[in-house]
Amino acid sequence: FLIQSDEKLDAEALKRAVYNSTCFTVSCGIGDNPMLAKIAAGLRKPNGVASLEGPGSEERLRQMPARVLPGLGRKALKVLKVAAGGGEDTDLNVGDVRRLSIAEMIRAGVREKDARLFFDLSRGFDKREVVDEGGEESTKKKSSVEQSFRRGTILTLQGAKEQTRDVANRLLKLMKEENSRIGAGR
Repeated sequence: FLIQSDEKLDAEALKRAVYNSTCFTVSCGIGDNPMLAKIAAGLRKPNGVASLEGPGSEERLRQMPARVLPGLGRKALKVLKVAAGGGEDTDLNVGDVRRLSIAEMIRAGVREKDARLFFDLSRGFDKREVVDEGGEESTKKKSSVEQSFRRGTILTLQGAKEQTRDVANRLLKLMKEENSRIGAGR
């Protein structure tokens, strides 16, 4: 569950509202864009609140392992490690990716489209549209529903509760569908 807000107190109130309404715990990420909010939410799992916005957030992002960047898989990570002047066993952080130019990434074997994406993401810019993927995974390890909200779209606790109910209902539906598939497969 991803939110963007100026106040960690809002996130704590939302977490309480979710728990009181559904008995589900949630991790909340606060960021200047959906990518940063998602990375922040991952920092305090389970059931925490973290922020990657404002002063110091850029430096915190630079120090994080490069694997936090969405779309940066094992193959691209290996290529970027070499491009950054290290070997495959080298630890690569977001700051290392940030120091690479798009041309350096391409020369190392990263596709141009991906090089441009990693260049932007390593600087905290994510221009991709937020979409609810809702697709099926072949081997699910957990059930998850995410919803990102643009700053200023949830203005009251009542609005947060309504959105929480919608997300909780989507999760319940997903869990029932998964249980039906599991039962049918026996």
